[in-house]
Amino acid sequence: MSLVETIVARWNRFLFTGYSAESLGALRVCLGAGYLLFLGTQFYSFLTIEPAGAHWVFSERVWYVAAFDGSAHTPAISLVVLGVLFVATLSMTLGCRTHISVAVVLLASVYLRGIRDSMMGDTHHRLYLWGAVFFFLLLSPCNRAYALDARHLRGEVPEWSASWPIKAMQLYTVSFYFWSFLAKLRVSGGDWAAGAKLQEMLLRRSVMWGLNEEGEPVRNALAFHLAHHPALLAILAVGVLLLEASFPAVLFLRSQRVRVAFLLVVTTFHLVNFVLLYVGFVLMPLLFVIFVDVEPFVQRVVRFVQRGGRVRVPNR
Repeated sequence: MSLVETIVARWNRFLFTGYSAESLGALRVCLGAGYLLFLGTQFYSFLTIEPAGAHWVFSERVWYVAAFDGSAHTPAISLVVLGVLFVATLSMTLGCRTHISVAVVLLASVYLRGIRDSMMGDTHHRLYLWGAVFFFLLLSPCNRAYALDARHLRGEVPEWSASWPIKAMQLYTVSFYFWSFLAKLRVSGGDWAAGAKLQEMLLRRSVMWGLNEEGEPVRNALAFHLAHHPALLAILAVGVLLLEASFPAVLFLRSQRVRVAFLLVVTTFHLVNFVLLYVGFVLMPLLFVIFVDVEPFVQRVVRFVQRGGRVRVPNR
């Protein structure tokens, strides 16, 4: 076998094997449940505005918002879209009109993100990963197990058809972290590895709420004091680079326990980022379910909740 044939064979084995229709359906349930929690942290600001109040003025419109909206936005519209988004997410989780629900989740999420970013004049990247995952879910036969839709569907789902969407989700997610590593090198270079960039971020975030009479930060004193230990910062900065650069290795870890342990380390990284720098990726680890086969867990939970109800639970 030639080198090219070997590469193609290994690529096909990686992309088209490893998961079943039950694995894909169980993953859809977990992603839907996680996204319901995630939505509460992303779009809660829409609930704080009086629906019948004044229109919201955009500070810097996202391009697709500028295409269909003027210089201001009626808050009641976003509240309606937010309600539709929650209903569609719940419907997707239960597997009712699954593909239509996934499409609505994607469109409503993109709309609300555009409105929010247009008002704040900022770009939030937290929805990028969720959007890519739901896009691959939309193209998949994710309604063939653990779904109300499965009652009306017949025929087996081949392994390749269930595997490639999950593997595509995994590939996109690891690339997200790896590109973050490359971006740090491109933008900050040696300053990041030496801890200088991290020190700047810690100082800026720790004093954003002001200083008290003693010159101490009003909030987040831990970040302020940590910024005064350059040797420790250099170690932490290099650790972040190594963590992001090595994230693709999760694809090749055969041991489930080792894989989960690595993902727990990354989860800790996000928690520390949130505490010290207010980086809002703290719920991003909810997406890490794509790296494990959650079907055995979901099977036990659904059997317990449904007790032989209408949701199709595969027999083992």
